[in-house]
Amino acid sequence: MFNGSMRPQAALCTIAVMAALLGSEAVAAEHDGEPASAAAQSQPRSQSQSPSPSQSLSQSPSPSQPPSQASIAPRAGTTPLLQADVITRPPWLPALYWYDIDPDGWSPAEVERILHDAGNPAPDAQYAMAVLVEDGRYVRQDLPQAQRRYRAAAEQGHAGAQASLARMLLNGWGGAKDPAEARVWNARAAEQGQRRALFNAAQLSRGEPGAVRDRAGELALIEQAATAGLPQGALEAARRLRHAKAPDDRAQAWTWLLRAADAGFPPALMELDRWCNDDPEAQGCASRAGDALLNAAKADYPPAQRWLGLRFWDSRRPPTTWSYALWKQIYDRDPDNPVLSNNRPEGARWLTRAAQNGDGLALYNLGVLATEQNERAPYFKAEYRALPIDAVRSCYFFAAQAEQIAEAMMGLVLTYRDTGEDDRFTAAERETLTNYWVGKVGELGAFESRDAWRMTYSDWRSHVGTPEPAFLRRGISGRDTCRLDPLPGAALDDQ
Repeated sequence: MFNGSMRPQAALCTIAVMAALLGSEAVAAEHDGEPASAAAQSQPRSQSQSPSPSQSLSQSPSPSQPPSQASIAPRAGTTPLLQADVITRPPWLPALYWYDIDPDGWSPAEVERILHDAGNPAPDAQYAMAVLVEDGRYVRQDLPQAQRRYRAAAEQGHAGAQASLARMLLNGWGGAKDPAEARVWNARAAEQGQRRALFNAAQLSRGEPGAVRDRAGELALIEQAATAGLPQGALEAARRLRHAKAPDDRAQAWTWLLRAADAGFPPALMELDRWCNDDPEAQGCASRAGDALLNAAKADYPPAQRWLGLRFWDSRRPPTTWSYALWKQIYDRDPDNPVLSNNRPEGARWLTRAAQNGDGLALYNLGVLATEQNERAPYFKAEYRALPIDAVRSCYFFAAQAEQIAEAMMGLVLTYRDTGEDDRFTAAERETLTNYWVGKVGELGAFESRDAWRMTYSDWRSHVGTPEPAFLRRGISGRDTCRLDPLPGAALDDQ
């Protein structure tokens, strides 16, 4: 429980834990397949843009006319032309495990061929075109069109299209959400052994009204997906078997985990680091764990970037440190491994990358570290560029929004109480903002029941109400301002 104390060092120690993303496919929105104009290409990517619900789910596909060769801008190698407006596939997840085909490897000629065949009603042609317009890199993203084309292929029995259509219906990409229809299409794909559908069937079965959970049946579906080569399935099977009573099941858990890690699946690499820390004598830990977390971070997996940043920041402090047994095994094999020692500037860089990728705990930790740095500045040599109060407040604000972190909300409160640097608020406005965020902390149940603060602010809403979003964002700069930039000469090892 949060006790009202914001000691930066203690907060850094205790807040670093975050459950690794399950890697489950969220069962995820249409322009008609033509390349975007130069003006459209220059627009910033928006993660919050809502898909248009205007297309009817029963509307038949309306394939584009094949474009001329000149309508596709040339590109070098396989470098994408565009960025999608709506992010459906997590950036760290290889496209092969999202679509079952790999647009990352498409050549310009292949993109031309897919566009040329856009009017072909054959299921493979419709599916490839749907992937092209969902992916949104080589042509303008068009999620309603993607949904129509997935449906056209699904109705002809294409298992991959059925699984992808289910995903779009469940998430409301390209149309209205329809969980019931999503289950129908996913079940059809699972009946054909489609690996993504098998995995999602285990997740969807838990949400059916009145359904009695069948854990053994769920595990069987997950293991079928894993056997078919889906690393999400292998990792989930590993997690479910890890604490099984039977030794053979626990051994199988390690087999599944290593299979997912060997596929380069970032959440599995991060999990391998944690499992080996708990059981350093397990087979392969000395040879595989040393770079696992680093490789997951390099794959742009935000939780791994944050965890790695905290380990670099201070590798001796739980929960980011290795056990001595694992550290010694790795050191004896690879003493030059950079992640075996402290490197606070490198830790700051990885924490910043995680924060820029939207990791709520990284944002919070950067707020704590920036607060600590600002408090130390009058007495010690600065290691990082000072963050203005707006940036520090932004770290806490976006952490509070992204993860509902009570400590981040209280950190935000302290920035409103600090009147030394920021005079943009009146005393009454500061009180309103303070009451609002303390009230939110109380709603999360983060105060002890005997805590006087909880009683003081239990009726906060009757006094404050819910402030307008524009008011809440006053004094908040962009998320990109929440960063730690090491200064030249910053200490590599704070021994």
